Amino acid sequence: MADITPEVQKIIDKKGRKSKAELEILEKAGVDLSTSKAAKKEAKSAEKKAAPAEKKAAPAAKKAPAKKAAAPKAVKTVAEEDVIFQFNGTNVSAKDVVAAAKANYKGEIKSIKVYVNATEGIAYPVINGEEVGGFNF
Repeated sequence: MADITPEVQKIIDKKGRKSKAELEILEKAGVDLSTSKAAKKEAKSAEKKAAPAEKKAAPAAKKAPAKKAAAPKAVKTVAEEDVIFQFNGTNVSAKDVVAAAKANYKGEIKSIKVYVNATEGIAYPVINGEEVGGFNF
């Protein structure tokens, strides 16, 4: 709850009905109006009285709803992924083969597929739908 000023305290101490302006002051001060039945009743009656007055006012003058504090986003942990090919006593990472194919190509790459022939030890990249030759890995 925010600091209660003497004006707010005077409104809180006041017995009986509170005006809409007084209720707004209490809301701005952070006073919880939902604790007492009388406060709830007064808030409802103030809303009913204010509703016809708001209809007479220009429709563009509506208040924007109060924004809620954004919930903290969950932090995603991304697992490191890699594919390792083992053949003839050699380990070759799929990432390394793709990186080598990209390094050997001069120009813009829109799509890339790499076909690996393990028995020959050669990778055949197809970049942007065109075969660009093979290389040993």
